[in-house]
Amino acid sequence: MEPERVDLKALAYPLMYLGIVDALYAAYFAIIGFYIWSTLCWAWFIVYLVFVLALLTGKSSYLVFARYWCLLCAFVTLLISAFLILIGVTFA
Repeated sequence: MEPERVDLKALAYPLMYLGIVDALYAAYFAIIGFYIWSTLCWAWFIVYLVFVLALLTGKSSYLVFARYWCLLCAFVTLLISAFLILIGVTFA
């Protein structure tokens, strides 16, 4: 018995929504002067965009780029947040 195939295009639409929200946050952070967070939001927007392209087109070349870009964004996001906490910047 063959396993049931899952249509991954349904996952692309919530990711598209997350990308739009992320772009709005990036614009907000740029307006209030938090340019580091704005840059990180734009980087994550690219992750969402590439995953949406990969899921809607089915091309694995997008997934290769998305995999490494997501890993880089995750590392940089954690690194900058940890650095700001270590130097005493509070967010509350």
